[in-house]
Amino acid sequence: MRALLLGLGNTILTDDGVGIYVVRAVAQRLEGEPIEGLELDVRQASVGGLGLLDLMAGYGVAIIVDALADERVRPGELCRVDLARGAGHEAFCLHGVGLKTALELGRSIGQALPERVEVYGVGTEDVTTFGEECTPAVRAAIPAVAGRLYRRLRALARE
Repeated sequence: MRALLLGLGNTILTDDGVGIYVVRAVAQRLEGEPIEGLELDVRQASVGGLGLLDLMAGYGVAIIVDALADERVRPGELCRVDLARGAGHEAFCLHGVGLKTALELGRSIGQALPERVEVYGVGTEDVTTFGEECTPAVRAAIPAVAGRLYRRLRALARE
């Protein structure tokens, strides 16, 4: 199975870069503990909406990790975003085109997009201050979040 693990964010805006930092941590773990049965590409990007379509083209599965600025989610907490129910539209939206809409549009024009797209958000404290590190609570959670995603990838390989 060909899969994409995609970290999104901006690493000069404190917690906004957490998706990128998490996939970097997963990539490091994969170097020592590769997952058999999964042809996995790990990438990072600072785009959203329609800009994601080309990055996801050609994969059977895409797992996306991004910062989630939502006061209901604790800083560093990992949660799955249910795009089918419309949840997370605002969090995963750029220039008025959310991920759900972008996927629907891409599929309608015949783009070879993943059948399965899983989106995970990591709770944030500050996504507007310039800084090349996450806030302490978010930074401390990165190893655990990366571990959970690594286990999700292992489960995906067994499906």
